[in-house]
Amino acid sequence: MPVLNEEQFVEIINDKKAYDREDYKGKNGILIGLQIVEKYLPNDGIEADHDIVFSADVKDLIKAGITIEDVESLNHHGWFVGDGDYYISHFC
Repeated sequence: MPVLNEEQFVEIINDKKAYDREDYKGKNGILIGLQIVEKYLPNDGIEADHDIVFSADVKDLIKAGITIEDVESLNHHGWFVGDGDYYISHFC
């Protein structure tokens, strides 16, 4: 299993060419992303602020062994890492 670093993680999850925003709208992108996070960090929670959900810390997911395929799935379902952030996020 390849080991990701933070730069690779952010590059994959923020790759705008890898997903079509219309494709994930209304298709449980938040829930699917949280289920992926739960596989690696079962005790991690979420926070929300206005119209955005924040979940796991990128470093924690990497330490827990998240796969490239799961990061790509997060990307496909609308998750991203904002500039200067360390948490994966999703707009509501």
